[in-house]
Amino acid sequence: MMCGQNIGSNKTWQRIPEGSVGVELGVWEGISSERFLKRAKHLHLVDSWSINPYKDSDEHGGYEQYLNRYKKKVGSQDPRDFQKLYDTVFKEVTNKFKDQPVTIYRMSTTDFFRIFTEVVDWVYVDASHSYEGCLQDLKNSLKIIKKGGYIFGDDYTNKKGVKAAVDEFVNQTGLAFSNFYLNQFEIKI
Repeated sequence: MMCGQNIGSNKTWQRIPEGSVGVELGVWEGISSERFLKRAKHLHLVDSWSINPYKDSDEHGGYEQYLNRYKKKVGSQDPRDFQKLYDTVFKEVTNKFKDQPVTIYRMSTTDFFRIFTEVVDWVYVDASHSYEGCLQDLKNSLKIIKKGGYIFGDDYTNKKGVKAAVDEFVNQTGLAFSNFYLNQFEIKI
């Protein structure tokens, strides 16, 4: 979540149905969101912009490893400095999309799925990269996507937890799957 440009989303936005409504799980700086808005008529952006999800996650080998991994980007290993960075990025994203057809949810994906009642055309899964977190996001996404819609996502070929979760989800559901570009994937509902 805290680094990278997600160059694969350059191909994903072209697969998004014109005039659709979508959800992006895991927004960070909103670079992919800008691309998705080229086709979407409305976009729901979901990100906690918080260190809290990493406290109990094994995504980076544990919380201390997460702090150590990103200390250079943050400039320290102090969790308060991490949260300051998240707060800054959240403000930048809010400003970037203030006049756009966007609704921003600063919360965990679990909390989002508890409150969200709409049906959408697609969901882009790029929040948790742990097996458990990604699998839960995939299962929850299925509940809000209309028939004929899509689950798109990132990190299929470069994050072990994501690949395992996607493979299990596809095997359990029998849905059509494509790893169509680099680490981008598509699941047809």
